[in-house]
Amino acid sequence: MDELLMERHFLNQERLKAILQEDSVKEPFLDYFRKMAERLLFADEVYGTKDKQLFQLKEWNKEWYEQILPSEYDVCYGNPDYARNVFGEEFGDILCFFMQKSRAALFMRWKDSCLS
Repeated sequence: MDELLMERHFLNQERLKAILQEDSVKEPFLDYFRKMAERLLFADEVYGTKDKQLFQLKEWNKEWYEQILPSEYDVCYGNPDYARNVFGEEFGDILCFFMQKSRAALFMRWKDSCLS
């Protein structure tokens, strides 16, 4: 990774960590942004692990998908009905879309990194 990209990556990670401590944003948006920051930091941890072991991959897979398991889906921001109920129709649809797209994009990146 070139120097500029590494610097941007570091700054992004620092900002994501700061979001976890943020308190100036009102609920329910604060919870959403914290969960998104946690997801992105988690993905970075997975990408940053060079020697991936099968037991780690299984654990990471479980953690990544636990929000959309039937037992959790009713209170998941990736559930359009729940997101609309929490944020209203306009913001609910947008934030649900971003949650779903982050899952899909990161899955594709994981697949590529695991197969390489």
